[in-house]
Amino acid sequence: ARRRRRLAVLAAMGTVALGNIVRITASLAVGLVAGRGSLVLFHDWAGSAFAFAYVLAGYVLFLFLVLPREVQPRVVVA
Repeated sequence: ARRRRRLAVLAAMGTVALGNIVRITASLAVGLVAGRGSLVLFHDWAGSAFAFAYVLAGYVLFLFLVLPREVQPRVVVA
């Protein structure tokens, strides 16, 4: 269980780190193509959407890896 949780944390952190690199690269590309004002605008608006998306993806990936595959039914003896 501990190893599985560690793997899930590393996978989620990798997803967030990779998403951040993509966001920064996209901001720089917009800045090179359209100028400094566009870079700031893209960073502030589209960058926030990117950040939300990759943090959410990392969290969902973490939950997918940590949560059990099946729920065991409870047997109630009365």
